[in-house]
Amino acid sequence: MSCVARTVERGVRVDAVWQVRTVAMVIAELERLQRLRVPMEGGLQRQNASRQLDVTGRRSLIDSIRAHDREHDDEALFVQTEHMSFWKDWYRDFYVTMRQFDMAQAAFEGAKSEVQDLKKQRADLRELLQAVKSKVHNEKNLRRMQMNCIRWLNRSRRRMNATKNSRAAQFSALSKAEVQEELQVVETTIQLQSKQLFTLRTKYQKSLHRVTSEVARGKRLLADLDG
Repeated sequence: MSCVARTVERGVRVDAVWQVRTVAMVIAELERLQRLRVPMEGGLQRQNASRQLDVTGRRSLIDSIRAHDREHDDEALFVQTEHMSFWKDWYRDFYVTMRQFDMAQAAFEGAKSEVQDLKKQRADLRELLQAVKSKVHNEKNLRRMQMNCIRWLNRSRRRMNATKNSRAAQFSALSKAEVQEELQVVETTIQLQSKQLFTLRTKYQKSLHRVTSEVARGKRLLADLDG
């Protein structure tokens, strides 16, 4: 905005300034869309052919915009148009659409990263739970062997060892229950986050559709100018 204001102060026609900036923004957005990887993973894949511009369409639009700039000198480009506010309004609408797309993309990527971290945490907890179960099983076998051993036949020693082993068994059971509880919390969180991720992905795709629609509109506008 400040750049446009400074240019206007120099006596340049306002609408033409907005036209040049709009063309530059369309080119930049198209080149970004070419590098964009549309989310299709996680069982959420849909047919989005109608929502995306193919590579040929994007490239031809960039070529047509640059050709338009080459074929029109500065004097012809800065001719006053019929509607003074047309390019300013178009620039504003496209800018708002881009910012909304950026926010939708950031929200989706953030949620996807959270789900991935939660799945990693779930895998670690499952591994820990298996280790706890294995430890409990080994300790149980060890206690059985100790109680059956001839040197533990003394009643006092058997009673003392049974009390000690009982406390160890209670501690192991408590640790196992804690791990299972934490694992259940993570499982529930993953389910909730996955639902939210699907919603954010839908918003992301709709926002991408609006951006590509504006790009297609820009292609038609430039075709009309060249016509």
